[in-house]
Amino acid sequence: MALRPLRRSKKKATALLPAPVTHPAHAPATSGWLLIGKDGRLGAYAAADGGMLCWTERRPGGPEWSQPLLFEMPEAQHFALGQGPNGYVHLVAQRRAVRDDGLIDVGLAHATQYQSGRRTTPWHPLGCPFADVEHGGSLGQPAATVDHNGSLYVLPLNPGGRISVRAEQRDGRWGAWVELAGDGSHTSLTALTSASGRVHVLAVGPGAVRHWAQTEPAGALEPSDAYPVGLAGGSVTPLETAPDRLSLYGTDARTGELVVHRPGGDTVALGLTPAGGPPAAVRTVIDGHDCTVLAVRGRDGRLSVAACPTGAEESGANWSTTGEPVLGAPAMNLDAQGRVVIAAIGTDGALRITRQKPEPGLALEAWRRV
Repeated sequence: MALRPLRRSKKKATALLPAPVTHPAHAPATSGWLLIGKDGRLGAYAAADGGMLCWTERRPGGPEWSQPLLFEMPEAQHFALGQGPNGYVHLVAQRRAVRDDGLIDVGLAHATQYQSGRRTTPWHPLGCPFADVEHGGSLGQPAATVDHNGSLYVLPLNPGGRISVRAEQRDGRWGAWVELAGDGSHTSLTALTSASGRVHVLAVGPGAVRHWAQTEPAGALEPSDAYPVGLAGGSVTPLETAPDRLSLYGTDARTGELVVHRPGGDTVALGLTPAGGPPAAVRTVIDGHDCTVLAVRGRDGRLSVAACPTGAEESGANWSTTGEPVLGAPAMNLDAQGRVVIAAIGTDGALRITRQKPEPGLALEAWRRV
């Protein structure tokens, strides 16, 4: 199947709400920050000084967006997001505070946003896998996912590259911290819940991506077959491309190229050299075909976008560069009308949005500054 190249609008980008952003967003480290609420409105979440910003569509399908809310979390360094089948958005933050004795206290905290565009609950502390504050001071970027029961799983990267997990129980209480079996050589991790309700955890290590999965929903996380591919830390985006089968999109640690690795398959180069960070990926139907749309930040800071047949990326990806330079990883999701929406943070810290046009193929509207 041959997909037509991405077509870009010749219109200039327009500003829907020209009011200045009072809390400029930071460069996103992960790509899963564009979520759709239970009312059908998209929300974009990005870290900023003093907490996390949240922009929300004013109505399902847009095009107008609200000015951002700031969910305050002083001294927060890393954020992770999770969303379950009930549409609730879970925010996880790592907070580092210098004590009076000069040591660093590190802990994780959790808040829930029950309704799109509304404030979250107060932050609730989740503690730290290590009581030793010197160890806790080197926690890495956490990951988070929500299972089919709506229970949140929080996974920080511990000192030495080991991974701990703490899961919310069905009665709302939290279980104890559990360390996943592994050799401690991991440099980054990500987590997702498959359509069957099983939680998957993926950790990048030298020459391979380790994999833990539940054998059944709500079960224990058990070691699964590793992906024998060397990917750069912090560059991996998993996508469920068949029932409980994950394709990994990331940067080849040796060549610097964007690649995809499928379970039991080869690693396929996708013809692009990213600037770093993970791509955004989403499955959708284009002209009657199951396709994967990818967006990644290039060396010039601008985004490149392509669509390719899901599970058949070797047939080729037609890349098109779009928009102005942006910061960090882009995000992507489908809106209430099933259209592809891409979000990015501009160099001014403001949100940028483009949306698929309601016509055949994959054509994008002009970028909008929110």
